[in-house]
Amino acid sequence: MGNTVNGIYTNGSNATMSLDFGPEVSAVALNLIGFTNNTGARSFNMAVVTSLSTHFLTTPIIPDSGSGFFYGLTGTAGEKIQRISFQSGGGANEGITAIAFGEPIAASAVPEPGGLVLSMLGMGCFGLQRLTRRSRQQTAD
Repeated sequence: MGNTVNGIYTNGSNATMSLDFGPEVSAVALNLIGFTNNTGARSFNMAVVTSLSTHFLTTPIIPDSGSGFFYGLTGTAGEKIQRISFQSGGGANEGITAIAFGEPIAASAVPEPGGLVLSMLGMGCFGLQRLTRRSRQQTAD
């Protein structure tokens, strides 16, 4: 994902906070935190609007303060994310930090060192076997 934003926050209780993406994106990563004005931990309603449908979710209970909860959202089967909205359930403000969005980057496979050693050992054994066959054939001639 190539785009990042440090954070956005609501400045009033029961406010709705939205992230609008134009152009649409395939993936979004964010951290949702709550400022509950000493009213206690609570969950938030979240709506994810995509090119194919709208998904409604309720977040887990977010504590009065702290690091919040990480969300990673990815569109599937050609689905693109257009908007994500959050609304608190009374008396709480919310904030989003560490927002990243865009197209997912495919990670390339990295071989394990043990697998590489086994491959080299196998090639060495194969080479040794060919070498001994050749020397046997030369002594037989």
